[in-house]
Amino acid sequence: MAENYKDMTQEELRDLLAEKNGELFDLASEIDEETEFDILFFSAIGVSDGDFIKSSSSALGNAFNLAELLDNATNFDDVINAIQKRELQKFLAIDNNKEG
Repeated sequence: MAENYKDMTQEELRDLLAEKNGELFDLASEIDEETEFDILFFSAIGVSDGDFIKSSSSALGNAFNLAELLDNATNFDDVINAIQKRELQKFLAIDNNKEG
């Protein structure tokens, strides 16, 4: 039976995507356990209404290897740049509050 996505709430859509994300995470975990390979898995899913994001995320693997994975993924360049910019803005705001 096909889902009628347009009638689903933000939370229902997030839950559906999180369920599918969980299935993929379980598969990655199983492969990681049953093979000699280190599986690196990083996933973040969000459903935004323009004001608020309902999200779900999963990660599997060593943090440094996951960072390398994301750094090497050319289609994430804009995302990585945005994260760095956001972190810098948060850092500077914290410093400004300490001085005030």
